[in-house]
Amino acid sequence: MRVFLLITVVLSALCFQCKKEPQPEPPSPVDPVDTSVVTPPHIIELGKVSMLKNGVAWNSNFVLELDYVDKSLRMIGAVTYANRIRETFGLRDIQKQTGRFNFEFFPSEVSLSSNGIPSCSFHATYDGDQPIGDFLLDTLRNDHFIEVLRYDTVQQIAEGRFQVFLRRHDWGGQGPLFPGIPDTISITEGKFHLQVK
Repeated sequence: MRVFLLITVVLSALCFQCKKEPQPEPPSPVDPVDTSVVTPPHIIELGKVSMLKNGVAWNSNFVLELDYVDKSLRMIGAVTYANRIRETFGLRDIQKQTGRFNFEFFPSEVSLSSNGIPSCSFHATYDGDQPIGDFLLDTLRNDHFIEVLRYDTVQQIAEGRFQVFLRRHDWGGQGPLFPGIPDTISITEGKFHLQVK
């Protein structure tokens, strides 16, 4: 009898443990998420340009325009200092497509035509009409670039980064008119996120 009772208790315990727990209901279907298109964060906020000029932050109001001839992009910024020196930095022939592009030497005095190859220049004047000097691409270096990371064809918004090294160019060999102006300018850590105006 003890054996029978022991067997009954063991079988009851086994049956109790084997009882199926109710399974939770499966979650309702969820729309699939498209992970093939991931937009990385912007490198700088819309409407802004930042860069270092000879290692110092250079803040200016930049504008992005369409070139009136070939409809490429050009970016122009200027800042006026308290000592009456005005500096203007510009990038031309920025492509309306993503990619990394090299700069070409662009003698601003010779031609204003566009050829689809990015170029840049930096001009300094005193009192708005006395030229201090033009700074053009330093052809002794090859680490200049502009990279368009995004271009929105509908809203015409361009975002990217750039780096360029410039050398002072005195037209006609007249020599430096303003001592203390550097012979070279390094534009580094350039970032832009602008809409065509």
